[in-house]
Amino acid sequence: MGLLLLREVSLFTTSIALPILKIMASPLENLESSLEMFVENVRQIRIISMVQGLQEIDRLKSQVQDISVPLEVFDYIDQGRNPQLYTKDCMEKALCKNEEVKGKIDSYRKFKAHLLAELHTTFPNELAKYRAIRGDNTNPQSSVAAYCRENAVP
Repeated sequence: MGLLLLREVSLFTTSIALPILKIMASPLENLESSLEMFVENVRQIRIISMVQGLQEIDRLKSQVQDISVPLEVFDYIDQGRNPQLYTKDCMEKALCKNEEVKGKIDSYRKFKAHLLAELHTTFPNELAKYRAIRGDNTNPQSSVAAYCRENAVP
């Protein structure tokens, strides 16, 4: 009798459990298919959005075709550095070079003043002829002295 009862309980649970699983499987399958469709739609939207973005970029390229970018900027980007630092670095290099050139110009001016002063003391007649050829009609002694004062020549 115990075996018969166990068999009936087994048949009862099987007959009830299968329809319940089918009923539950249907909503789960529906949810799964809905999620799959949603994911696919999101992928398509992203692709469509990406294509639209690329089309916009392609449309705007004509506005920036004549702009040239130094290759060093790409090196900065490859190194993970901010490309705006390139401009800053270029400005700093230009300022340093400007100071260097300014120093050279000042040195040449001082040299010229010294040279004119020495030429005037050593070759006053030749310097007067030189100034006449150049069209410099000022008094050579006063112009050399003034030049030395202006350029801080001792």
